[in-house]
Amino acid sequence: MSEVRTGAERYFASRHKNAEYHAAYLQAKAEIDSVDAVVREVQKRQQALGLDLDDLAARASVPRRELRRLMSPQRRAARFKTVTAVAAALGLTVRLELLDSATEPLAAAAN
Repeated sequence: MSEVRTGAERYFASRHKNAEYHAAYLQAKAEIDSVDAVVREVQKRQQALGLDLDDLAARASVPRRELRRLMSPQRRAARFKTVTAVAAALGLTVRLELLDSATEPLAAAAN
């Protein structure tokens, strides 16, 4: 990490020294980054097609409030069904990819 200036930064820097905390942080960050990447692509496509939220909600057959929740910076657990419906309405697909590290939690859960 770079220079630590505030009390909050010192606190989180100390937390990251704990391997379990750091691993959980990296996992959560990867999940957030993945969702953000999908939403950014959806927003780019929406803009390219000149659709507003009402148009996109109608095209995807999802309630406008769900779409607004998905597109807001404070995203709250968008349902996968919503994400795939919106992607399909924009001519996109959502693809899941198995990463090598993705098998580690499965092995740990089996023990």
